[in-house]
Amino acid sequence: MKPADLTARYRSRTAPLLAVAAALLLNVPTGAGAQDKRTLNKLEREIEAQQNRAATLREKSNKLATELKVLRRQSIDKARATQDSETLLTRLEAQLAETQNELAERETALQRQTQQFGGTINALERLSRNPPQALLMSQGKPIEIVRRAMLLRAALPVIQDRADDLRAKISALAETREDVARQLDVLKNATDDYTGQRIELNTLIKRKADLLKATESEQRRINKRIQKLGREAKNLKDLFARLEAERPAPPMAAPSPRSTVIPAPPPLAAPPAGQQQTALLNLPRPDALRPFPDQGSITSPARGKVTRHYGETNAFGNTAKGITINTRAAASIVAPYDGKVVFAGPFKGYGQILIIEHSGGYHTLLAGMANVDTSVGQWLLAGEPVGAMAESDKDGPRLYFELRRRGQPVNPLPWFVEYRKRARG
Repeated sequence: MKPADLTARYRSRTAPLLAVAAALLLNVPTGAGAQDKRTLNKLEREIEAQQNRAATLREKSNKLATELKVLRRQSIDKARATQDSETLLTRLEAQLAETQNELAERETALQRQTQQFGGTINALERLSRNPPQALLMSQGKPIEIVRRAMLLRAALPVIQDRADDLRAKISALAETREDVARQLDVLKNATDDYTGQRIELNTLIKRKADLLKATESEQRRINKRIQKLGREAKNLKDLFARLEAERPAPPMAAPSPRSTVIPAPPPLAAPPAGQQQTALLNLPRPDALRPFPDQGSITSPARGKVTRHYGETNAFGNTAKGITINTRAAASIVAPYDGKVVFAGPFKGYGQILIIEHSGGYHTLLAGMANVDTSVGQWLLAGEPVGAMAESDKDGPRLYFELRRRGQPVNPLPWFVEYRKRARG
């Protein structure tokens, strides 16, 4: 809320007090001057206290908005670095597995080939050390001994080539083992970097949560309403309809082509006295929210492989209304675009889900997360961390993602840069 709005709000609340004071001055009975003067002084002190309180809350709100702005940018940058590390780890692990398979295959082939030529190589080694004695000591007729020597001599170049091939393979095997050791070192360093980034990201998320503790009472009220909606809604379509019906203001209108900023919502009515501090210290709306693109790019909520596409039919005969992304364990999940959280919590058959409202009638839905690090009413920018996948999953963590336009699911992949690059390729 802007300082000017705060000033106007508190002027409106102190105006009745000033009116009472003026009435007392204009209608002072002769025998009650001292009493009325005391009453007037009391009103003046109360007005001054209200004004001081308004200034304190305004200063606190501005400080909160500034710190949240810094934290938001830091968390977006750190979430991107964390996801980059996840991609690097996945690639390094795949390379390592491929090299280890190659090493195992080379070891098996080398062992088999060594066994096949071991006896022949041993015989050649004995002949090379003392050929005349070896022939004289051989049993059989002289012609057979000569024939055997001639055969060995003719086979020697072929066997020598195979021996050279074995030596080359042994050398290659040693290099492969060294390559595995190098990749393990790189993987360890990348894992250490990733662990450090996760710790820093979690620290930023916690700092943001601590800043928002002032809104806990209001948040509890919202959470109760959201839980009630989740129990009553029959399916996702019904849930979206109920969320739309409970919207306190018209949908966020897309700005004109000349503007990239969504118009600010109309000011809310002054809250009751007991809720003033909660309202004033609520999470402020970011300065510039971008309109959701009808054509363009949005941020992929997770790094991973799309294993089920929009429109595909699963084993139960159901048609997918979104996409499924296989992720790493404990993968970071981020907001796909600028918007506001309108639902966060468990929902029938989907586990923990998160619904973000964007401009132009668009919503995104995320399901499958183990942790959700945001709550209803919070504003988000694209790339801001919103949760994490499970630490372990026997089938591998899977994130379900839907994009809806005016309540109807649409294929989200054309909004992803990676998908468009593959489609053009």
